[in-house]
Amino acid sequence: MLDSATPGRAAGQQFGERTHSVERAWLHGLAAADELGLAARHTPVPETEPDAWRCVLRRHGTPARLGEGHGKGAEGPARVGALFAALAHHLSGDVPDWPGTRLRQAHALPIGEPARDQAVARLRDEPDAPLLCLPYRSLTGVDLLDLPVFLATPDYLDLAAPARAALGDQHGYRTVRRYASPVGWAAGCTPEEATVHALTQVVERDAAARVLTERLGPAGAAPLRVLEPRSLPCPLSALLRGAEERLGQRVALLEITAETGIPAYWAWTPSPPGAPDRLRGLGASLSPYLAVERALHELIASQAVLVARPPAARRPGPVRCPRFDLAPALRVARHVPFLDAEAPATPEAHLAALLGRLGQAGLTAWSWARYTSPHLSVIHVAVPGARRLPAADDGQADQADRADLAGTPGQVRLDATSG
Repeated sequence: MLDSATPGRAAGQQFGERTHSVERAWLHGLAAADELGLAARHTPVPETEPDAWRCVLRRHGTPARLGEGHGKGAEGPARVGALFAALAHHLSGDVPDWPGTRLRQAHALPIGEPARDQAVARLRDEPDAPLLCLPYRSLTGVDLLDLPVFLATPDYLDLAAPARAALGDQHGYRTVRRYASPVGWAAGCTPEEATVHALTQVVERDAAARVLTERLGPAGAAPLRVLEPRSLPCPLSALLRGAEERLGQRVALLEITAETGIPAYWAWTPSPPGAPDRLRGLGASLSPYLAVERALHELIASQAVLVARPPAARRPGPVRCPRFDLAPALRVARHVPFLDAEAPATPEAHLAALLGRLGQAGLTAWSWARYTSPHLSVIHVAVPGARRLPAADDGQADQADRADLAGTPGQVRLDATSG
C-alpha cells in the first residue's frame, strides 16, 4: 500500500483524512449505532449499478427521527459514508435534547472578533430577546464562545414558537432565517476525523459562495478557472466521463480555491430552464485529487438520489445552492491544469494544517461536540466570517439573497471572508 501522503493513492484511508481503513470504520459505525440502540439498513441507489448508498437507522423496527444518510463513491466507502451521515443527521436533529444549551440575550452576543458573523450581527435588527445558544470552544486556543443554536440547524426554526418558548427562547428570527444551515456537521471515528470533515465542508461552501459573490459584484471579476480535462489523472478523467454519461451533459470542473488556499472544486452542470439547482458537486481537501474526486462523486450521487426519490417526496424546501447561471462566465473562463499535492498522513496532521491555513486567512474555527464515544464523534464546526450559500425556497435567488452575496450597500451583506 502506498503511503497516505502520496498523491493519487488508492482509496483506503482517503489521503490521511480517515483514522481507520474502510473495513474498520464500518465496524466502528455499526458499534456506534448499537450503543445508541439503533440498527442500520443499507440499500443501493439506484438498485442496479448504484451511484450512491442509502442508510436508514431504525429503533425497534421504526425509522429513527432524521436517521437517514447517503454515501457516495465506491460501494465500501459509500456504505460507510451513508452510515456515518445517518448517525450525524440523527444526532444533530434532536435539538431540545442537546446538552450544554444556554440562554443568552441576542444583543449581548459579540459581533466583533472572534464572532464576526453576519447572522449574529443581523440579530440586532430585531428586538432584543433571549435565544438558545451553544458553548463552542476554539480549535486553536482555550476560549469559549456562545453561538445561537439556529446557526447549526434549520430544524430548530422548524419548531413552533411555543416549543422554543418552552425552552426559554423568545426570539422571533424574522430576518435571520436564511442563515440557518446544516453545514459544519460531521461524524467520524474520532473527534479529529470528524472535525477535519466538518472543516472541509465549511471550506467548500465558502469557496462556492465566493464564486457567486464575484459574479454578482462589480464588473471586472476575475475569470472562472476551469480544469483542463486532459490534465486529469486517468482515474479522475474516467470519473468525469462517467459523470457526464450519467447526467447526459458536459460537466465543468471549476477550481474555486479561496483565500484559505485549501483546494476546492465545483463540479458544475446547468439545470434545465426554470428548474432549481438541486444538483451540486462540491469538494475540498488538502489533497487536490481527493477534492476533485469528492466533487464528482457528490454530483453523481445527487443525481442518483434525486431520480430515485418518489415524486411525492420531492417536496419544495430550502435549496442550499441558489440558482445563478454560470454559463456566460464559463464561455470566457480560463482553463488551468490540474496540479496535485501531497496531503498530511493523519487526521491530526490534517487538522493542524487546515487550522493553520484558516488562521492565515484571518479565520478562527470553533467546535461543539454533540456526541463522543470510543466508536463515534459527531461534531459541529463554526467558522465566523466564512461565507454562506443563502437558502432559496424555489431555487431562484431572491433580491435579499443576491444582496447577501453581492454585498449591496444598504442591504444585507454576506460574511466578508458553503447544502
